[in-house]
Amino acid sequence: MHVHQFTRRLESLRAAGRVVRRMIQAMKRAIRPGVTTAELDDIGARSAPSLVYGFPGTSCISVNEEAVHGIPNGRALSEGDLVKLDVTVKRTASWPMPRKPSPWGMRGKNSYA
Repeated sequence: MHVHQFTRRLESLRAAGRVVRRMIQAMKRAIRPGVTTAELDDIGARSAPSLVYGFPGTSCISVNEEAVHGIPNGRALSEGDLVKLDVTVKRTASWPMPRKPSPWGMRGKNSYA
């Protein structure tokens, strides 16, 4: 790959990564008891899995015993739940994806990590 092409591709991946970071930060702020995984999913951007594979959500959101790639639905979060966010975005021809879902659990009274 030519250096100029590599540089353009790298910048495209960085830009998509910034969108992923903003999505995860927004989802973290929204996590609290009573919020549903579908409501968290509404925060999403153009999702690679939904655009390319027809995944029924914008993000994969798993709670507690669910391993990964959970389909967002009407499940309301409770105090103490472990919430795993798996976010990808489609931006131009590339999409970054975190290597593993990021756990965001509710830990203690009014403490969301």
